[in-house]
This record gives sequence, C-alpha cells and structure tokens, in this order.
Amino acid sequence: MPPISHALALLVCVLLAFSEAVANHWLTFTGLVLLSVNHLLALVVAHRSPTG
Repeated sequence: MPPISHALALLVCVLLAFSEAVANHWLTFTGLVLLSVNHLLALVVAHRSPTG
C-alpha cells in the first residue's frame, strides 16, 4: 500500500471516530452552546438596560 493511500485511510478512520464522538456528545454540546448563548444574551441585556 502506498504511503499516500495509507495516510488517507488513517485520516478517514480518524474522521469517522471524531464524527462518532461528536454524535455521541451532540446533546451535551448543544446544551453547552445554548447555555453559553443564554448567558451572553443575559449579559448583553443587563449591560444595555439603564438599571444595569
């Protein structure tokens, strides 16, 4: 097997493993993103409000 195709096969395996890990943690990742956006929106609202 030539080195280039061997490297491509390794890269495909890594990408598949990475995508599987992302799929497994998709709900956790989405929850963290939503919490971060919610926190940032709260900060922006508090900063823009006159009483903040």
